[in-house]
Amino acid sequence: MPGYHQVVSSYDIIGPHSVSCIVMTTPFHDGNPKTVAAILGAMKEATAWIKSDKKAAAEAYLRVTKDRMPVEELMAMLNDPNIVITIVPKGADKISEFLHKVGRVKVKPDNWKDYYFGDVEKLAD
Repeated sequence: MPGYHQVVSSYDIIGPHSVSCIVMTTPFHDGNPKTVAAILGAMKEATAWIKSDKKAAAEAYLRVTKDRMPVEELMAMLNDPNIVITIVPKGADKISEFLHKVGRVKVKPDNWKDYYFGDVEKLAD
């Protein structure tokens, strides 16, 4: 907005990080390997598509969500060099350190792989 300026961002504090993930229980993950593979495959395909055609992805997002943001504004976000479009978790270690520090996570994981299923480790952009 005119007259406003950014003072600090989550990237200033954490560095590059993922803003979303899919959550599932261990029994669901272990009991539904085909479903999990399909979900991860779809995420990988969508990530590749977004990276290869940001304008089409932005237009599809706006059409599906009925968001009234101008496509140019969304394109500026997608083209921001700080925005990394990836399926591989980023910044999770710093987030888990913070959650442990404030008492939301009782046992601090050694690294992000401790709280993601092994399927994610096999993904590459």
